[in-house]
Amino acid sequence: NAGKTNEDFLRQLSGARGLANMTEMKENDPVIGGVLHAIEMIIRGVDWSVDAADVDGEGEDEEAGDIAAFVASCMGDMTQSWPDTIAGMLSFLPLGFAVHELVYKVRSGPEAEVGSKYDDGMIGWRKMPPRAQASIDEFELDKNGGIQGVYQTSTDGVGKRTFIPVERMLLLRTKTTNPRGRS
Repeated sequence: NAGKTNEDFLRQLSGARGLANMTEMKENDPVIGGVLHAIEMIIRGVDWSVDAADVDGEGEDEEAGDIAAFVASCMGDMTQSWPDTIAGMLSFLPLGFAVHELVYKVRSGPEAEVGSKYDDGMIGWRKMPPRAQASIDEFELDKNGGIQGVYQTSTDGVGKRTFIPVERMLLLRTKTTNPRGRS
């Protein structure tokens, strides 16, 4: 199957067995756990900002400034803080990849069913929840190897299979030639 990717040369580090081994190492090995914790603390300490594009080489234009301000407002208007969101994405480091589903909301003010700091009617990020690596069955690839989306099977015992299109997901990986990265 073209969507089943595997480039790890050690069988112990491939597939479901590999994810289990990598999870065990990151949870139980004090050196690996310490390094991953240090990386997370450094990233949490970063002062995140959005800079406007300098498209024509003559400095920021008004439209680029408006777009940058909007993106920054979206980062601060999610159900989880931006540093927590970024920290949650770091599972791609030991496991090779991380899939996050992009969930949107209409920014209709704090009294709306899905609250927002803003009441401008724009579409913003609600959250970017992780999809457990063990629940990812396969990536759907086009004939040129481009990622079209991912199939996920729920781990709740029901086994419901869901397709997340590439437009609704964020994929972080350690290696760009394989959707599963490299552990």
